[in-house]
Amino acid sequence: MGSSLIAYTIRRLPYMVRSTMGSMRAIKADIEEAAVNLGATPLTAAITIVGPLMLPGIAAGSVLVFITVIKEASVSILLAPPEWAPMSLAIFQNILRAEYYSAAAMSVILVALVLILQGIASLIGKKQQL
Repeated sequence: MGSSLIAYTIRRLPYMVRSTMGSMRAIKADIEEAAVNLGATPLTAAITIVGPLMLPGIAAGSVLVFITVIKEASVSILLAPPEWAPMSLAIFQNILRAEYYSAAAMSVILVALVLILQGIASLIGKKQQL
């Protein structure tokens, strides 16, 4: 399981970095400079000002990365131990065993989960823009 986690982290890290960079660009440098001019150390300004402003972008990026991970089966097929299987791999295995009804039910659950999580990411992104 540890190798799967490392593989997912390496493969999906660019998505997270892109999301975080977008939220960092939205933060004006004047805000941090104002905190430093008012007596805060750069570390305090980063933790108390920049951190909370970046949090919605990080949260939205995390949800989007999680969505891509739960739908992916390639890394799981290659690296997952037999007793550990994500839903996408279980759907694939059910199709191979001709258990189409259980595969269809699991697919509907997966699609519903993805739609709910994308709605949450969209709400988080809208709150960040406000």
